[in-house]
Amino acid sequence: MVKEAAMLPDSVFEYVKMEDLLDDEVYIKLAHDGWSPQEIVTIMKTALKDRKAAKNKFGYGWYAKQWLPTYGIMPGGDTLYQFVDTTYNEAMQASIARTVPTDVLNHTWPKIVYTPEDRKKGIRNAAYFRTVEHKPSSGRMHWGVVHPEDHDKLYVIPDGAGIFKTDDGGLSWSCITDNIPVRAHRSTVRHSAIPVDPDDWNHLFAFSDNSTVYETTDGGETWHRIEGATHKGYKRGYAFRDKAGNLKFIGAQQQGGVEHWASKLWISEDTCKTWTEVIVPDELKDVHPNGVGKGVWFQSVEFDPSNRDMIYIPGSRSIFYFDDGAKSTMENGKRKYNIKKMSFDVYNENRTELRNDPSDPDNKTIFPLRATSPGNMVISTINPNQMWFAAAIRNGNATALYYTEDKGKTWITLQEPSVGIGGGTVFGNEAPWNWLGGFGVNLREPNWVYGCTMSSAISSDGGKNFNQFAWSIRLTSLQDDGKYYAVTNSRHNADNHFILSHKSGRVFRGSDGGMLMKDLDVNNNQWTNIGGNMGQMLYYNIRVNEFGDQLMVGNTQDIDVQTYRYGRWGNWRGYEGSESSANPYTSTCYFSGGGGGGIENMPLSSWSTTTNYADVHTGSWYMRRTGTGAGNTFYRIDDIGRSLTNLFDNVGADVADVTFARDKGYTTIFVRTTDNILKKSIDSGNSFQYILYNGEPAKFSNTRLAADPDNSDILYLGQTGQVMRLYVNESRWEKVGEGLPNITCDHLFFHEGSGDLYFVNRASAGIYILENGSDTWRFWTKGYNSGKFSDIVMNYTTQEMVLADYGRGVWVADLEHPSDRFFKNGFALKEITHVDGRRTIGIDTKWTIPLYYYYEWTVNGVKVDNPYQYLTRALRPGDKVRLKLTLRESPDVSTFSAEYIVKETSDVKLEKKAINALYSN
Repeated sequence: MVKEAAMLPDSVFEYVKMEDLLDDEVYIKLAHDGWSPQEIVTIMKTALKDRKAAKNKFGYGWYAKQWLPTYGIMPGGDTLYQFVDTTYNEAMQASIARTVPTDVLNHTWPKIVYTPEDRKKGIRNAAYFRTVEHKPSSGRMHWGVVHPEDHDKLYVIPDGAGIFKTDDGGLSWSCITDNIPVRAHRSTVRHSAIPVDPDDWNHLFAFSDNSTVYETTDGGETWHRIEGATHKGYKRGYAFRDKAGNLKFIGAQQQGGVEHWASKLWISEDTCKTWTEVIVPDELKDVHPNGVGKGVWFQSVEFDPSNRDMIYIPGSRSIFYFDDGAKSTMENGKRKYNIKKMSFDVYNENRTELRNDPSDPDNKTIFPLRATSPGNMVISTINPNQMWFAAAIRNGNATALYYTEDKGKTWITLQEPSVGIGGGTVFGNEAPWNWLGGFGVNLREPNWVYGCTMSSAISSDGGKNFNQFAWSIRLTSLQDDGKYYAVTNSRHNADNHFILSHKSGRVFRGSDGGMLMKDLDVNNNQWTNIGGNMGQMLYYNIRVNEFGDQLMVGNTQDIDVQTYRYGRWGNWRGYEGSESSANPYTSTCYFSGGGGGGIENMPLSSWSTTTNYADVHTGSWYMRRTGTGAGNTFYRIDDIGRSLTNLFDNVGADVADVTFARDKGYTTIFVRTTDNILKKSIDSGNSFQYILYNGEPAKFSNTRLAADPDNSDILYLGQTGQVMRLYVNESRWEKVGEGLPNITCDHLFFHEGSGDLYFVNRASAGIYILENGSDTWRFWTKGYNSGKFSDIVMNYTTQEMVLADYGRGVWVADLEHPSDRFFKNGFALKEITHVDGRRTIGIDTKWTIPLYYYYEWTVNGVKVDNPYQYLTRALRPGDKVRLKLTLRESPDVSTFSAEYIVKETSDVKLEKKAINALYSN
């Protein structure tokens, strides 16, 4: 098998065409999401040529689980996104189900909030992941729906997560899609669709990220899958009822085209089992202002609260509608809808001048601004005759706002600075586009009007003049003591995706800075973060320090670097996707962006991942970097972080994975290069040698490494569905344990204290343990209900497993068998000095002693007052000395030295004499 693995190419394809990479901007999207050029090529190799093979390849797994078209774009039929369907997840879940009982795999666990106090009391809960709360929580919000009568009740979808619900205005949230009975379908809900039955707030639907559709009639307490139902990844998706009471679904699907003017509109009348495209007649389509053809940019849908048959779909500069409740007819066996285009007159601000252009044959159906961005529309739920239509030009950010009091027959121009009407820009610092933008009105006090894109804007004169509300303003939130304080985990309110208007006058905004609310009667009418305990933080990765007090540091999308110390989150420095890491010996953090800093001669960047490894033999440490701007680089850092050496030339390639052993009096570094070759170094990375198998360099694709630190002759290899124990010097291997499902190995951990192995698959949120002495792997994931996560690390300081997710924040579980990694089998003591009758006793080791122990010394069975690493006191020959080591952060983990009997040794006498003292005035 090893020989076969070595013969496999890195990809089943030999060539990747650059024009394919650029098709529909896939390359650009992946790069923006943080994939390195090498990773993008790998992903594209996997997907472009052979679709059937692609779904079994590692690169496809990366893509399918992580790329959640952040931009709301649904590429066409021949692009990479078409691979992201139910096949990958369902095949994987079928394999998992054969090894994990369904009631265990799909159990919904109560959410428990993590606190370090339990651990410090010796209370453990192995495998049960608890949320490390950010409160209030921040992070990208994609869509929301507010109860038509009660503004304290909302459903929202954060990026990378499910549907969250609040009944108390955001003080508390629960992820109701965690109750979906199939774990794999809970992971992510398609980010801009929450179809709620307008007759029953508790009756709603979840469009799962793998195209399944679930229904609940009790507000998310229970769900059932609608067999045969699917969806199309709508930018906006809604449920509605016509006058006759028929429940229907409608959604806008973005298709690219010229500035996305090729979007499609779909309707289902049978609870999403079949979808019919609404064909817009060519004569109704808008002429693009740039003269590049006809089309429509559909995005949102609005419903007339007084007439359920009236449904409005704004385009960039026109309004389409149904006046029959989207009633369909059958022609030649195909369903057809009668979509219409609104005709109207547009006047200037004081109604003295008709602005419809008589030279334009479409003048009665388009607004004057030559808009190219998606249009935004609000219908008053207090007076449905009142409507607002906001438009913008993508390049140049010219905006306009139009208002009607007769349901759209005549409109006045409230704001259009390009023709001298009003001032400012409706949406802030740029025009809306496919994933940014929203518009809202305080329906109780309509002088207050709001727009947003990257930043946002506010008008207090009814929409005539707008002032930008800077994206860099840090907002406040209501805390447990009833007071408002600045939000610590997001220093901005930028990148805004929607605005909701409620008849109470309350307005909501979905931002990368979190779920925001504005109410004339709350917090002095300031934008306020109401994220509460939602926990929707968008983590790319999480890191911990190996020694010292507990530290967690992670980089997030758009809300900077987050650090956890002493039981709380803090340190919001950096910028979106900032690269972050922790010095393994101390609590020092390194990160890019505002207020950040890295190691000398190694600038950090965004959307990169850094992992550090301590070398206790030398006191140096090693750093592996991956991602944008970092490649797969590998460094050695000496002199307490002052000296850095790039080991690329020594390895001869970039490094994809690394692990260490420390027996034989030196550190052995094992690496897997990006071309899947195994190498090792025994001289601190100054040179690397091939690991040979039958005389040839060993090569293993899609493999994760782990090592037993006490046996450098063995290397563990995690592969799809199995773990192998490779005997490094013998050219042989054996399978380790039975019972793993046929899933990829994203991480492999060997617990250096207990000897337990942990096999991790991020795409299924699956962690499996092979306990030391067992021959059967078992499922090891409780408490965490989502079906995916982004990153995971083992924390030896706290004896915990820490996972982070893009959309669900950070979660912590206790390890199965907490155990000291360095002195698990005890240790010896030795006499270091004997001076002036005082002896110094210490641990007999050449390692750098970790700075995370409590030291308890006894002499002749009596505890002495000396909480230090060394014992210095007057000891006599025959005295018996012992040392107990206890992890500072894990008081349930202790180890004892062998008894040391003081021997007769020479006593060095110090000669005391006067010398010239240093003096300074």
